[in-house]
Amino acid sequence: MVQADFSEADFFLRGVRVCLNYFVLSFPSSNIGIAQAFGGETAECVCQGLADIFAYVGGVPALIVFDNATGVGRCVCGKVRTTELFAAYAAYYDFDFRFCNPASGNEKGNMGARWATCDASCSPPCPRRPRSRASTGGCSAWAWRSRPKDTV
Repeated sequence: MVQADFSEADFFLRGVRVCLNYFVLSFPSSNIGIAQAFGGETAECVCQGLADIFAYVGGVPALIVFDNATGVGRCVCGKVRTTELFAAYAAYYDFDFRFCNPASGNEKGNMGARWATCDASCSPPCPRRPRSRASTGGCSAWAWRSRPKDTV
């Protein structure tokens, strides 16, 4: 199981400070997160981010838990309905997905710690170039490993 969500941070893009969304796929069992910056939080961004990360890690997880439906669907009458694009994408890559219960903070797992780690890596000062840059079809992606809990 992996966890997915969006956040935002300031970046320098062609010398100009801009606020960008970034998509993070967190692998709790290995304490690794991989992030990719985008200009929005759309289904296209989620699908592109997942495709790039799948290529980067060389595989597809069996289950992806999304913090919320941002980018992949909408909540209608208390039920999440995914976009056609994301439903087709998930079927093509053959992974299951589910969404956290908004009332249950414990379901978010290590995403809170992942944001803290990524935010500390990303701001301030703003990165001019992501660390551990991967070739991902023109999009910047970076990976990091959180510190073990017993270190300061």
